Amino acid sequence: MTEISMKHIKLVELLERLTDEGKQDWQMNDDDTEPVARIANFYVTIRESTSADGSGFVEIVMKNYLGEIIDSFTDDDMTVYIGNNASDNYSRMKMLFRSATRRATGADEALDEILGELSEKDDDVPF
Repeated sequence: MTEISMKHIKLVELLERLTDEGKQDWQMNDDDTEPVARIANFYVTIRESTSADGSGFVEIVMKNYLGEIIDSFTDDDMTVYIGNNASDNYSRMKMLFRSATRRATGADEALDEILGELSEKDDDVPF
């Protein structure tokens, strides 16, 4: 496990809030499997994975401009540091992964357009 600090927790909080507010841009990686944000001269990636025992975890990986990993931590690391319920931290990081992925793929914008188009066809849809 990686030793984390309040800075890591703050990073998660800011990424959550700014992503939800539409202030943090994300793109998908070259494999279209992970959302990546360029922040300052660094890259932040959120990835989902499965451990050897079959349990899922979410990891935040920070890379420098050369693509070298300079730091990383998982939802399990957060649990050790702040003592929350492990499932709460997994859910929190999983939601961040999903929000960042939706932002990177434009899924929310597409859904808004689809709903708008359907609403025009059916005045009974309550939106």
